[in-house]
Amino acid sequence: MGRLAQELKQLEQRACWSRAEIDAYQLDQVNHLWKFARRRVRYYANLKSTSGGALPERFRSLNEFRAEMPLLRRETVRLRAGELVADEPLPGAWSQSGGSTGSPVRIWRDRQSAWQWRLNHFRQFQPFGVTPGDPMVWLWGHQQARGRGWKRQWARVYQPAADRFSNRLRLSAYHLDQQALRGYVRSIQKFRPAVLYGYTNAVYLLAREMKASGDTIDSLRVAVLTAEPIRDYQREAIQEAFGATVIGEYGSMECGIVASEDVSGKMKVWEDSCLVETESTERGHEVIVTRFSNFTFPLLRYATEDIAEQPLVIPPSG
Repeated sequence: MGRLAQELKQLEQRACWSRAEIDAYQLDQVNHLWKFARRRVRYYANLKSTSGGALPERFRSLNEFRAEMPLLRRETVRLRAGELVADEPLPGAWSQSGGSTGSPVRIWRDRQSAWQWRLNHFRQFQPFGVTPGDPMVWLWGHQQARGRGWKRQWARVYQPAADRFSNRLRLSAYHLDQQALRGYVRSIQKFRPAVLYGYTNAVYLLAREMKASGDTIDSLRVAVLTAEPIRDYQREAIQEAFGATVIGEYGSMECGIVASEDVSGKMKVWEDSCLVETESTERGHEVIVTRFSNFTFPLLRYATEDIAEQPLVIPPSG
């Protein structure tokens, strides 16, 4: 946990950056990623600007980047994944979305990208007194249920070992009948986690079971809900059942963790790991993400197909 704790401490300093510092950092990251992508990734080497002309070798501002760089559509990623991989991929593995939209996509996730996800995963817990190594429960899908042949067998060995090493208890969100929920409550009480992390609806069902049985979990400091919208009644029920702060997280398999609610309840974008925009469409405000870390599979102005309730508001500081 030494490297993780050290880098998390360094990231704290970015929380007080001015807007000028953030913009300068993001522009530098965009240009660094773009320089690599246009030289090493076939899709970007042949890409034209929104006006049909050549894209600049370096963007002079974030506004120029937004105006000139075409959107990367989800369907394009699904159909042309091979063209979006760098010519010499960094070590990593293919990852696939769950397909909740009906059209799952695959990306190559390199190790640096996975490390950035880990950093953002833990930094959202820090304001609530949680440190790396504190016990955590995941009410989540089981990774070993995916894949075939030797990959499936390897996942069955690797995932439990990784969970133990990370002081993490993983409970299946695929089995949520009353008997399973009762067993989960007993396991969580015994494990005494500081964090509960899981799908919104799964955690809500667990909270309902706890309220019905009168059980409590006094070790919990924060419950993090992800992958699904959070309704007010769900937030209230979960907070009442667990006696802990409830925060929402926004992200995806392709983009990693993009934003999390802070102690005031406002959704905060992790601006040092991605550039986020919203674009008005007939459906609402579509979320557009440029991810800085995954050079092997660059996502520049990726149209997520996720819809925000309101357009993005850019604060004066980090």
